[in-house]
Amino acid sequence: INRLEPYGTGNKKPLFSIKENKILSYPLKSGSPHYVFTTKALDVLDFNGENNVYSLSLPINKNLIFELNYSVFKGQEQVKGYLKQIVIEENDFSLVNYHVFRHEILNILTFSDKKTTLSKKEFNGFKSGYGIIYAVSSINSLNNYEIPNDFNINFFNVPSFEKKNCIVISPEEIHENFSELIYLDKPVYNPPKDGYIVSEKTDKVFKNLSTDRGVFAEIFSYLCSITNKKFFNSVETALSDDIPFDKYQFIFSTEVFLELKIFYVENGVLKRNINIKNPLTNSVVYNTICNITEGVCSTF
Repeated sequence: INRLEPYGTGNKKPLFSIKENKILSYPLKSGSPHYVFTTKALDVLDFNGENNVYSLSLPINKNLIFELNYSVFKGQEQVKGYLKQIVIEENDFSLVNYHVFRHEILNILTFSDKKTTLSKKEFNGFKSGYGIIYAVSSINSLNNYEIPNDFNINFFNVPSFEKKNCIVISPEEIHENFSELIYLDKPVYNPPKDGYIVSEKTDKVFKNLSTDRGVFAEIFSYLCSITNKKFFNSVETALSDDIPFDKYQFIFSTEVFLELKIFYVENGVLKRNINIKNPLTNSVVYNTICNITEGVCSTF
């Protein structure tokens, strides 16, 4: 690597890749925005890597693109990778259906907090970019389209490394380096206006969710039974435990209770706040799903 120096315009630092599946990344140190993870070959540093934590942890094959960096510190030689891009390989995406569902549920809060809608004026500002983002809110929506082989598929994050046409599943934000944004289905959160949604169909999984108070009461009782036990997130619990509920319903209801702070997670353990008496109708997630299902909002 050193022999190829000096690096700069016309002589970019070479990139390497390694194929991995599920990767768990952790902050470099407490409070740090930078994350680190271990592959089968070397340790990799992900600068400002918080947004990549969830997509790295998905149980799908991915190529990690990185630079190699060599350093000597206090006489100790080290070679580390600096993450540049995550490239999703062709997979059985059914493995991540529940993860995408939860992420779309959480996007309701993300876009509600940021009050993020894409106005006509803001959208026109993207015309200086190069590629088109095709966004979908559900894995099932991909089955309705024939995807070109040269399209990158990304989960949650819009790629900044390349500006060519790509698909982003359940995007968290809109990236200004792209010229156009086209929704291939209707997002669960309040979608951008001015006709940028190609399809008005919301995935039937969301329409089949129950907002009934009795269903929530049953899941509330179950969550009470697993308090003070290890809890990573609602998806991992739904998949690892033999729960007596529909998994999508369990994830939805659990995220509502977490939003209302009736339950919370502390040091990887599920806790219940017995002092919180918060009605379901105070939940942005619950009210949004009520609108989709045309269900009757209940108090709880």
